[in-house]
Amino acid sequence: MVNHDTTAYAFPALTSDFLRNSDHLIDNLFADLWKHVGMKTLLQRCGFRKRSGVEVNAVLYCLTMWVWLKSSSVSLFARDSLRTFCAAGKDVLYEAMNREDWNWRALHLRVARKALHQLAQPGGAQAFVLDDTIKIRSGKK
Repeated sequence: MVNHDTTAYAFPALTSDFLRNSDHLIDNLFADLWKHVGMKTLLQRCGFRKRSGVEVNAVLYCLTMWVWLKSSSVSLFARDSLRTFCAAGKDVLYEAMNREDWNWRALHLRVARKALHQLAQPGGAQAFVLDDTIKIRSGKK
């Protein structure tokens, strides 16, 4: 269920209107999009691997949901929502964000290529918005 108490100003107008519509369960739509894009395959091709525990696909799905839902921190997201999406704990999410051996740029490029390919099809979307926002990190370089 979507939390209807979420403040509307935290999301762009299109998103907040969409979330207010009770016919849509956002996690189901997001999961369908994740499968349609083929993120599991893209992650494997970019070399995203773990030796054990929760699989990479599930961890990155949770990280993406955290960013999309605009929770202020991983810790708050883990406390309030994480178990809804996967069996990982907050430490797994922090570890994934700090992995320097994962090629995030290659993943970004492959997702952008896939989206661009969809645009080239007749009847496809007529616009492509690429968010290249960089968050300033403190700590390790």
